[in-house]
Amino acid sequence: MEFVTFDPENGDLNLKLPADLESFHDEICLALSEKFMGDLDDDILSQMNDYVDDWVNRKRKS
Repeated sequence: MEFVTFDPENGDLNLKLPADLESFHDEICLALSEKFMGDLDDDILSQMNDYVDDWVNRKRKS
């Protein structure tokens, strides 16, 4: 699943979490901004999606 998407037309980075975890939107946005700094490219976007996927799985287990 793609959690993080980038709209090159307007430069927006979007995060879509599963409905049961939407209340954690700000928490994961902060974590992403701290972990992934610099220029955005396809590799970074893929890493961000992997990070969010792992985060979602850990959050659901806790």
